[in-house]
Amino acid sequence: EKDFTYKCLVWGEVTTENFQKFIYNLEHTALLSFLPNWYAYVDFDSDGIDELLITNLAGGQCLVLRYDGEKAIGYIIEYLSGVKTDGTLLIGMDNEKGSCSISKISFDGLDYEITDLAYKDASENLYQLDQKPASKDEVENYFDNWNESTTDVSWTKIDPENYYDN
Repeated sequence: EKDFTYKCLVWGEVTTENFQKFIYNLEHTALLSFLPNWYAYVDFDSDGIDELLITNLAGGQCLVLRYDGEKAIGYIIEYLSGVKTDGTLLIGMDNEKGSCSISKISFDGLDYEITDLAYKDASENLYQLDQKPASKDEVENYFDNWNESTTDVSWTKIDPENYYDN
């Protein structure tokens, strides 16, 4: 119900947005409507305060809403495939054809940074741990351990009848 502050990923323009009318730009696409589908609470930055993560029905983006002590701030994050209760996330698809990473998010005012803890791109034979070269086996073991030792977040479906204005 409350407005949030948002910094456009393309133009850097800072605006006040209303969740039910949120439209955003990406580098490759303009004026996307955000259509909330699922949400979860996750403490991405390990500060003891959960952020609200909302998936977009219309695309591969998620909206993260966090409270900075004064106002709510929104961030669009692309291509999340998995989110764990410890705040780590899988970006991209973990398969043999593409690249993916296990990453953490940190926030700095209106900006955020994604740091890869583990990265792999099988098609390019590129493997990294903490942004340094590593063997395929080391990285695959990291992914396996992450999958086994972390817990998926609990998602709640957003009922469109209760959300959208008719």
